[in-house]
Amino acid sequence: MFKNSIGLFLVLLKFMQLRGADGEGLSLLEAPLNDPPHRNLQHLLTTLLGAARIERCFVIITDNTYQALYDASFFRNQRTPGAYFFIKVLPTEDLLAPNYQTVRVLKKIRAQNCEFVFVTLLNGLQVKRFLRFVEKNRLLNLQQRYVLLQDTRLLVADMWYIWSNMISTLFVKPVENQRYLLSTIAYPEVLNGLVVTKRLMFWERGKRIKINRLYEDRTSNLKGFALPVVVFEHVPMVRRGADNVSFVGLEVEIIKALGVKLNFKASFYETSDAASAHWGKELPNGSYSGVLGDMANRNARIAIGNLHTYKLYTSVMDLSWPHSFECLTFLTPESSQDDSWRTLIQPFSGTMWASVVLSLFIVGTVFYMISCLHAILLQRRSRRTHHVLNWSEWRSKGLFRPPPRSFDTKLYRDVNFRRYLSQLKSLPRKRTDLFDEYANCLLFTYSMLMYVSLPRLPRTWSLRVLTGWYWLYCILLTVIYRASLTAILANPAARITIDTLEELSQSYVTSTAWVHENKQFFVEAFDEIAQEIGGKMEIVDNIESVAERITKGEYAYFDNEYFLRYLRMKSAQRREEQQFTEVVLHIMRQCVIQMPVALGLEKNSPLQPNVNKYLRRLGEGGLIAKWLKDAVAELPAEERTPQEAVMDLPKIWSSFVALGIGYFLGICAIAAEWLHYERVVRKHPLYDKYNKNLYYNFKRKFSNY
Repeated sequence: MFKNSIGLFLVLLKFMQLRGADGEGLSLLEAPLNDPPHRNLQHLLTTLLGAARIERCFVIITDNTYQALYDASFFRNQRTPGAYFFIKVLPTEDLLAPNYQTVRVLKKIRAQNCEFVFVTLLNGLQVKRFLRFVEKNRLLNLQQRYVLLQDTRLLVADMWYIWSNMISTLFVKPVENQRYLLSTIAYPEVLNGLVVTKRLMFWERGKRIKINRLYEDRTSNLKGFALPVVVFEHVPMVRRGADNVSFVGLEVEIIKALGVKLNFKASFYETSDAASAHWGKELPNGSYSGVLGDMANRNARIAIGNLHTYKLYTSVMDLSWPHSFECLTFLTPESSQDDSWRTLIQPFSGTMWASVVLSLFIVGTVFYMISCLHAILLQRRSRRTHHVLNWSEWRSKGLFRPPPRSFDTKLYRDVNFRRYLSQLKSLPRKRTDLFDEYANCLLFTYSMLMYVSLPRLPRTWSLRVLTGWYWLYCILLTVIYRASLTAILANPAARITIDTLEELSQSYVTSTAWVHENKQFFVEAFDEIAQEIGGKMEIVDNIESVAERITKGEYAYFDNEYFLRYLRMKSAQRREEQQFTEVVLHIMRQCVIQMPVALGLEKNSPLQPNVNKYLRRLGEGGLIAKWLKDAVAELPAEERTPQEAVMDLPKIWSSFVALGIGYFLGICAIAAEWLHYERVVRKHPLYDKYNKNLYYNFKRKFSNY
């Protein structure tokens, strides 16, 4: 039973092959190979190949039935024999899922970009499935020249999307009197969904073939056909017009220019799920949403809306030559740095201020050392000897000199001692110089730096010379300080901004993006900082809410520079309408990447060569730059007009801070004096509120005790 079934299947398969060439015309299987129909077909294919003038390679895809056509005489008749690929298809092979060897050869053909392909398969269903396979997986360049045997099973409605792209196909159909009808796809009529052929010529043996007439460029004139163009609103490429119905922008102007040159009418429309799906993404069931969904379903021929060269986009459609390049960066929050309270210390850095303070102590110490050295050389007495009492006066009164650093408490109650202190007059001090005391050295050094003159000049010439050079140092230092302070007061307040990826990664701002492809760009980057940002990046849908979060200092948004300008302008207008406080948004100065922007074309689109040619011409002519300038004319740039050098209260706030610090230190000094008076002076045994000279004469005469 099983053997009988196998035999019946082979008989049916052979019958299908015999009837599969074409329902119309002459069947080539009814005659031997040496008969005229076979020889005429071989001569026709040889003539086409010779007229094609192959430069790289050509391809032969055939089966057992037509394999004999490509014998030695077929290649011997070529003017310049070139490289070729030969694929033999078995009758039972499913070309919608061919074997691995066939796929490898097809990939090699694609890499070599062979410019002529012969497909002579008897079974039209195999050809149909083969074309679907190579179109879906892009294993062959469908814009190259093809020669196929005409079969009614190929010219059906479900094949229109293939024939609308595979327009350089020549169909060969045998007719009576050993002639052949050469026809091709009627383009651009096929764009309406009607698959019909256009008769080119009848060929018979000995007739000359002009290959340029068979494979002429039919995409340069689309005869006014309407091409659906799906758009996504994204500044500066596409945006709504003033009537809120039409579209304007850079890419809209490009499509209009291409329509004039290629003679087609662009029908712009937006997808129904544009508000939620945006450009689109791959859904769990394998379909796509948004713009990608319309291109995958072949509802549109062209897609515009700031399309970047991402893998997801190139898997659904073809991208044209980049017409421009955009700077992709971040929109970050910005705040003004209110540091007016420290304006007085801004002219110098921390190291400079430390050097100035250190120089005060060093110069003061030098003054003191020179004064001491001068006193030693002149054999002067110590500066404290004038505090010591002449003890001959004490002996005359019967008192004895106390040991150092000690006093008998009984002496405080001695009537004669207290009477002596009451009647004691101040001894005349010996004449001293300005820098004899270390405290005076530091005080006078500081006063000279503040342009306060000395009470008088030092008596010694060594101190006078040092004072003169120190004055010169003070003049230079104060001139530098004043000039720097003037520049600070004249310039506007500094702004706290994020201008690099390093600063963004170190901040507490959350990075966001509109589509997953932008996040994937950071995740797959080689830079570690970019990978860190990509790992924390969030995908957002509502752009208006993102702008509000940016103004609050929570988000940083990633997009092209022109769209960030538009987003910043809209945020400012919205806050102005709501009468909120103005918050400045900052566009990061570091450009993360210069991303190319292209037009989206349907997969294997025949329009791509002409579109690329005219895009280059528009760019070279300066029209694209002009249209881009017009599209972003109303978007304010990052640079703002500098503020005038007006002296207002916030700029001199530091002077009030300095005055407040002085008041605070003065109050602290008064409090310290009061505490010393209450805790030390009033508790001393010699303190008498009715005779305060006792205590002060004692401290003046006996300062060591």
